[in-house]
Amino acid sequence: MNRLFRTLTAAVVLLMALVACNAPKNEVFEWRGADRAGIYPDEGFLKEWPEEGLPLVWEFSELGQGYGSPVFTRDGMYIMGEADSLGILFAFDLEGKLLWKSDYGKEWMKNYKGPRCAPTIAGDQVYVMSGMGMITCFNRHTGEK
Repeated sequence: MNRLFRTLTAAVVLLMALVACNAPKNEVFEWRGADRAGIYPDEGFLKEWPEEGLPLVWEFSELGQGYGSPVFTRDGMYIMGEADSLGILFAFDLEGKLLWKSDYGKEWMKNYKGPRCAPTIAGDQVYVMSGMGMITCFNRHTGEK
């Protein structure tokens, strides 16, 4: 009985280890990319910029105030802004279409008004922190808190 128990225990532990090793990885997207190094392994970047610059692809003028950075994923972009002292997280597709926007509460309004950070995306969650120190988590696809 003792030998059977040890054999079953070893089999269960081995099975759990195999499942854990093969589980899908939770991608994390944050400021300056992987490890915040500012190094992107993608290919096809321009080696030299045209003298006249790149053509404007799209613009959005409703972000309000802020000093944060956008974060790009494989299917979209997330950025924070402020309007009427309320912090807002915006989600866009890669074509620049606004998918949703959700407020995360009062934002810093004394000096350098608005957010000063970038969202962090982990799996299906988007995390933001206001200038007031409040952390909020949103569903990445729906914008629901």
